[in-house]
Amino acid sequence: MKRLNRKKMRRSVSVIGMLIVALIAACVIVAYFAFGANLRQVNVSDYIMTAKIGERYEFRLDTERMIWELHLPVPPENEIGSYPEVAAIRSLDVAVTQNETGYHFETISTSTDANFSQLLRKAGVVLKNTQWDWTENDIIGSRATQPSDGFTEITLADYVTVSQKADGSYSATLNRDALLAVCAFDLPLDPTQHSGYNAIMSLSVGVSPTDGGYRLQTQSTMTTIMETLAENHIRIVHPSWTWTAEEMAAHTGAAAEAPLDPVAEQPQEQPPEDTPVTTVPPSGATNAQSAITSLYGFDQTAVRVAIRDAKKAYYGSKFQSGSVLMNLFAVGNATTPHKNCFRIVYDITTTEGAEYLIADVYDLFEESGYTAGDVTLKTVTTRADARSTSDLKDYTIYTLNGGSMVFAENASRSPFDENGLVMAKSISEPLTYAELWDIPQTSEYTLLQLLNFARNEMFARAGHQFPDGSYLRHFSSYDWYEPTGEKISLTDLAAKWPVAGTNTSTIRFIENLIVEG
Repeated sequence: MKRLNRKKMRRSVSVIGMLIVALIAACVIVAYFAFGANLRQVNVSDYIMTAKIGERYEFRLDTERMIWELHLPVPPENEIGSYPEVAAIRSLDVAVTQNETGYHFETISTSTDANFSQLLRKAGVVLKNTQWDWTENDIIGSRATQPSDGFTEITLADYVTVSQKADGSYSATLNRDALLAVCAFDLPLDPTQHSGYNAIMSLSVGVSPTDGGYRLQTQSTMTTIMETLAENHIRIVHPSWTWTAEEMAAHTGAAAEAPLDPVAEQPQEQPPEDTPVTTVPPSGATNAQSAITSLYGFDQTAVRVAIRDAKKAYYGSKFQSGSVLMNLFAVGNATTPHKNCFRIVYDITTTEGAEYLIADVYDLFEESGYTAGDVTLKTVTTRADARSTSDLKDYTIYTLNGGSMVFAENASRSPFDENGLVMAKSISEPLTYAELWDIPQTSEYTLLQLLNFARNEMFARAGHQFPDGSYLRHFSSYDWYEPTGEKISLTDLAAKWPVAGTNTSTIRFIENLIVEG
C-alpha cells in the first residue's frame, strides 16, 4: 500500500511539474505577444550620418530621426526627465575605430541609468546589429551619403520660416508648396485624395526654447505620418534640430524655394479678442466701372490672396488648421445691393475650438489691387449655416467646383491642344497667374484637375515614368511621350528646362489657393 501511495505521489508531482512548466511557457508566450511582439528591431546602422572632411570621415548617430520614426513624443527640454525612454534613445551614440579593412562601429550610450535596456523596451525598441564593420565602399553606398533606395530625403530646416511674436517667442511656418514641388508627386485628378499630398499638408514645425537657443520639432496631425511618407518614398532625415538666436533671426523671412506671390504681403493687425466679426457687407461698389458678371477672363489671384490675408489677420496665433469647404460666385440683378459676390467658406480649427468662416468680396471689377480690407468676414457654428446661401437668394449662384465654373464663352473649347498639352509653352516661357485662371474649363475637367495636368505634363515631356492611371493613359496616346522608365525629380526637370522649375511653383501656388484658400 505504501509503495502504491509513493507511486501515486510521484505521478502527481510529475503532473504538477509539467503543469508549472506549461504555465511558465504560457506566461512567456503571453508576455511576448503583450510586450515583445510590439517591439521594433532597430538596425543602428540605418541611422548613421556620414560626412567626409578632406580624406577623413566623420560619423554621427541620428537619434532624432529614430525618435521620429518610432512615433515617440518629443517633449520640451525642461520636461525631458518625465520621458526617460526618449532620453535613453538620445543617449545612444557610436564609437568608431579604423581597422585594416575600413571602420569598426560599436553602439554605446552615455546613459548612467541601470535600467537602460528596460527603458529602450519601454520605448518599443530592441537594438540589433549593434556592432558592425564597413569598408569605404560600404560608407559610400550608405543611405546617409548616397541614398540608393529610391527615397526622396528631405531636411525640413531648408523649408522653414520663423516669425517673432510680440512677447519675444518664436513660431515656425513650413513652406509646404516647396515640399510638394520637391516631392513631384504623380497626383491624381483630386490631389486631396493623394496620401503623400495629405501627409505633407499635415506637417508643421513646433518651437520650444532651450538653454542654448531653440529646438524645432516636426509635428503632424496624421497618426500614421511616417508610414504614409514611406509609402510615398519620402524620408525626413532631420525631424528635429536646434538653432541659436542668431540662426533664428537669420531664418526670419521668406522660406526657401517659395513660389512667387503676386501680391505683396501687407502686415495686418489682429483684432482684439472681444471684437466681433463684421457681418454687414459694404454699402456699395467702390469703383464707378461696371462690376464683372463672369469669372471667365478674371484674374482670381488677388481676390483669393486678399481673403487668405484677412483670414490670417483675424485668427492670428489662434489658427491651427483650415480647409476650403465651398466657394462660389454670385451675380446680382438690378435690384440687388451688390453686382456680385465672391465667397470662400472655410472649415476652421483654432485653439478655442472649431467653427466655419465665411469670407466675401463684393462688387468685383476687372482691375486688381484687392486687399484684406475689401473682405467681409462672418463666423457660424454649423455646417448647414456655412453652406447656406439664403442671404444671396436674389443672385444667380455659380458653385466653383475645383476653382472653376463653365461659362458659354469657353464651354465648347478644349483645354488640350493637338498634342494633348494644357500649357505647351511651359518648358520655354514663364507662366502667369492670369493665363492659368483662364485655362478653358469644361464640364469634364475642373480647373484644379487641368492644373494638375499642366504641371505633370512638364515631367511627362522630360520622360517621367508615370504609374498606371489617368496620366499614363493620357500621355501615352501621344507620340512625343517617351518614358525613360525612371522618376524625373523637380531637380532633374529644372536642370533640363530652368523655366519649368519656376512654372511648377507657379502652378502649385494656384492649386494651393484653390484647395486651402
